[in-house]
Amino acid sequence: MIDNYLKTGLPFYLDKTKQNYRRRWCYDDICTFKLFAPKDRLLPFQIKRTTRIDTITEMNLVCYNDNGTETDLLALLPTPTTLDIETAGGYDWILYYATRDLTSLIECGDYYIEITDGIQTWYSEIFHVGDFLSGGKTAASYGVVGADQQIAINNNDILNFNG
Repeated sequence: MIDNYLKTGLPFYLDKTKQNYRRRWCYDDICTFKLFAPKDRLLPFQIKRTTRIDTITEMNLVCYNDNGTETDLLALLPTPTTLDIETAGGYDWILYYATRDLTSLIECGDYYIEITDGIQTWYSEIFHVGDFLSGGKTAASYGVVGADQQIAINNNDILNFNG
């Protein structure tokens, strides 16, 4: 993981081999779990890097199920963009708050995000885009997700799977 591990919902790594499903003890996908995202928003994230003037030059959604098909995420971010770079304590924090919908929906499937500033490249953990919409809410504010009520979050913010 990057420097000191940031405890975020969607972790990023400097190397794809750090993704959970690629680890040697996760043979045959037996120890991985799915991070769920709606079709209209990415999961929020933050990435820590040493301070520099370089901006984000590419941000791609890479399909894990489809031999690496890429989608340009920078084109899907709403304007003004919801991707920020803040500087504090000698570090830059690349932040995505997931507060606004993307400009078009993402197909259901398993993906990871690849971000580069031309100097470094970061790779997110694999996440699953499900057949539901955020409805303008953050994950913690959901009562029930999806018309078929497959995923629900109770008052203690614990995911329940009814499928």
